[in-house]
Amino acid sequence: MNFLGIFKKKKEKPDGKSFDLGLQGLKAGGFVDYQLQSYQVEKKSLYEEDGERSFEWHLVSQTDSKHRFLSYEKDDGVEYWHLTEKLALKHLPQGLLDACGRDDAPQEIEVEGERYFLQYSGACYFYETEDSIDRDEMIYWHYEDGDEEKLIQIEQWGEQEFEAYHGKYVEDTDFYNIIQGS
Repeated sequence: MNFLGIFKKKKEKPDGKSFDLGLQGLKAGGFVDYQLQSYQVEKKSLYEEDGERSFEWHLVSQTDSKHRFLSYEKDDGVEYWHLTEKLALKHLPQGLLDACGRDDAPQEIEVEGERYFLQYSGACYFYETEDSIDRDEMIYWHYEDGDEEKLIQIEQWGEQEFEAYHGKYVEDTDFYNIIQGS
């Protein structure tokens, strides 16, 4: 093995299959640290849109039981990571959910004094775990602030059920002490 070979993130199991030692390899039961807090992975979910797959890890803080969601997607060869938490719907602009339900989401919104701009929207399938065969359809609207650092994601499940999340873009290198899980 050459010197650079020790930095490869994928290793081989005794059965010959490879597994990921980095952040993408996290599974339910695993642990990861971020900004001096430890999080346990409650589950790893899968999103699928037009044949493309993205993943979401539901993380629970070991300090204050706070729930966060770490998401990974790859678009045109570029990897994106973002960390979000649930946003109470009452913090969204009045009429936003009705507009989204009519497929008429505004191009710009203000949430908690900050302006966000619609970047893209779409529909995808959600799998509760990456091994699930059952799926739900979700429609989403993705907003970013002017600096493209913070984000708001609005999700519609069924006819009238909405959820919202707010957070920021992060780097996989922001996470450390990764324990994969089962």
